[in-house]
Amino acid sequence: MQNKITYLFLFLSVNLFAQSSWVNYANDHNIYDLAIENDQLWVGTQGGLIQIDIQTGEKEIYQAWNSGLRGTGIKEVEIAANGMKWLGGENAGLFSFDGNNWEHYYEINTGDTLVEVVDLQLDLNDNPWFISNINDNCVGCKKLISYNGSEFINHSNFLIIEPSLERMVDFAFIDTVEMWIAYRKGIVKYNGAEVMEILDASTSPINPDESIDQIEIDRQGNLWLTCSTKISGTFTYTYRILKYDGLNWSIEDADAPGF
Repeated sequence: MQNKITYLFLFLSVNLFAQSSWVNYANDHNIYDLAIENDQLWVGTQGGLIQIDIQTGEKEIYQAWNSGLRGTGIKEVEIAANGMKWLGGENAGLFSFDGNNWEHYYEINTGDTLVEVVDLQLDLNDNPWFISNINDNCVGCKKLISYNGSEFINHSNFLIIEPSLERMVDFAFIDTVEMWIAYRKGIVKYNGAEVMEILDASTSPINPDESIDQIEIDRQGNLWLTCSTKISGTFTYTYRILKYDGLNWSIEDADAPGF
């Protein structure tokens, strides 16, 4: 009797499995980045890439099983003028997608292996630049990488700076040649081949106990920094916004009303 019950259970299990279909569950609640292309919204999430038709609400989810993506989430989405989608992976490098074909960049020509790709930006020639943990997923391994369509360049070979600036956090383009790169304890002006200027607590209003969180350049060429300082013994931070026009600095209290 026991054997008959076992055979019946196996028979039903096989038949139920054959009649069922797989349902894919992915965490698309954690949204990392957004980009708009005409009437299409592209969303980078912890569960992959989502394409949403803004007019109809229809969506398509791209993951490793149905696309050229690998790894888990998509942290960065940038769209070039020719429609190429450049995507920064949470743990599997860089991807490009032209609407039909996928490319995956993981082990690159510099000998490095791309892991997490963050702060992905396109220069004025629509070439991708990004910060990546290379070869390891350690916090201190973040490097500035660019791709010109045929080869990658690891700019750590040219960014020879003092370790006191700590890790790289962000960057912003000035023009096709120059950019500002933000480190936790200072900023560096860079032209793609050499360091042109370094500003830190000794040469600017950046306080030695605060950390730079983000950097932006406005249409007038002014440099803006957001900085934070942790209050000792608490989980509370104070914030400041610094503006630099190339000659003069101004400081705004980000905790003041209106910010």
